[in-house]
Amino acid sequence: FQWRDNVRNSVVENARKVITSPGIYTLTLPTGTGKTIIGLQLAMDIAERFNASGIIYVLPFVSLVEQNAEVASRLFDYVQEDHHLAYFNKDTKELEEQYDLDQKFIAVFRYWRDPVIVTTMAKLWEVLFSPRGNDSMSFHRLSRAVVLLDEPQSIRAQCWEGFGNTLKLLSEKLNTTFIL
Repeated sequence: FQWRDNVRNSVVENARKVITSPGIYTLTLPTGTGKTIIGLQLAMDIAERFNASGIIYVLPFVSLVEQNAEVASRLFDYVQEDHHLAYFNKDTKELEEQYDLDQKFIAVFRYWRDPVIVTTMAKLWEVLFSPRGNDSMSFHRLSRAVVLLDEPQSIRAQCWEGFGNTLKLLSEKLNTTFIL
């Protein structure tokens, strides 16, 4: 569909003019325009321009993570799908057979290792706010990253002030770019 290509090219071209430094930005498009592809291309363009440490694509539901990780895998060489069901069957014998030591570590701790992460809002929330070390061990991956927050309206209204302040702080102190 030519019109989708035109929209994508226009969004990326306009974003190059508007997004000149890390910060918090919004992308609003009608249903059916291809926001997933546009968002990922925009994130890739920003990551290249800002020499970002990676791209973190955050979605509200596991089903959307699975679906969009597949799309991201067509665009990027290394994509890590991260949600509580993504790594292994709880059967430890199966875990022993399928994974090497590094993979077991990543599976148990859900460490973000690849340049592109597709994860849930719940996991991002844990990385940002959990007092447990295991939950927050990927926090440093937010530094200089491009974070694409899809469906941000799924965040409860009473959380937005604190969450917004957190995004602002990360943007200012860690040079993180957020696209909502």
